[in-house]
Amino acid sequence: MFMSRTGNTQRAAEMVGGELRSRGLEVAVRPVDGLDYKEIAEADLVCVGTWVDGIILFGHRPGDTGRLRKVPMLWNKPVGAFMTYALHGGNVLDEYRTFLTNELGAFVIGEALLKRTEIDHHIEGFVDTLLSHFSADQLPQLA
Repeated sequence: MFMSRTGNTQRAAEMVGGELRSRGLEVAVRPVDGLDYKEIAEADLVCVGTWVDGIILFGHRPGDTGRLRKVPMLWNKPVGAFMTYALHGGNVLDEYRTFLTNELGAFVIGEALLKRTEIDHHIEGFVDTLLSHFSADQLPQLA
């Protein structure tokens, strides 16, 4: 699931979904406003993306957490947390992880802070990190 203000986080979400799909996994990429709660409940992994909000060099925070507070609780569900930024991301991932854990009950297993001009350089590593938390028998076999 993602929230995107300028399209960068949506692009990142689609790339994460594409990478997971290329590895033989069933994937649904949805904006926060178009979630299927049954899909979330049945998912073995949920990735949650937003943007970095704040002034260029300080005051960084996860973008629009008010909308994220309206999604269903993730009760210890494995979560990949990612954020996109334009110029400087700061140390916002710690705040985002804390938010997802404390507000949504997520179990964050991987994080990525993605500069909008370099998103494609980090997707494969992010997905590798996420999938490393699952044993081979927990993932579908590739044909």
